[in-house]
Amino acid sequence: MIACIDSDLLIDYFDGIPAAAEELARYDKLLVSRISWMEVLVGARTPELREVRENFLRHFKLIELDATVARRAITLRQDHRLRLPDAIVWASALVHRALLITRNTKHFPRDHPGVRVPYAL
Repeated sequence: MIACIDSDLLIDYFDGIPAAAEELARYDKLLVSRISWMEVLVGARTPELREVRENFLRHFKLIELDATVARRAITLRQDHRLRLPDAIVWASALVHRALLITRNTKHFPRDHPGVRVPYAL
């Protein structure tokens, strides 16, 4: 199964949350949107930590913001009243036929078949 991992789960992984590591291990192919990639790296407080995170993220297929993702994000933003970064993350997953894995139930509908909320903190 293909999964697009939101930044909150990746940050949990780096914070040593076992449920995050277990969730990542469930999938055959891992994707990350450019937005989530940026959010994870912005949180790295030292150059060394940033390098560790970048090296880990190299194991993910990076989804760039292209015209197809952008158009889908516009529709999602309008239909679901999402913030633009969240719409881009979700659109990235949908365009690449991946399940969006997130803990963000405030911005993503947990009952949508394309969204999985594996745990709460």
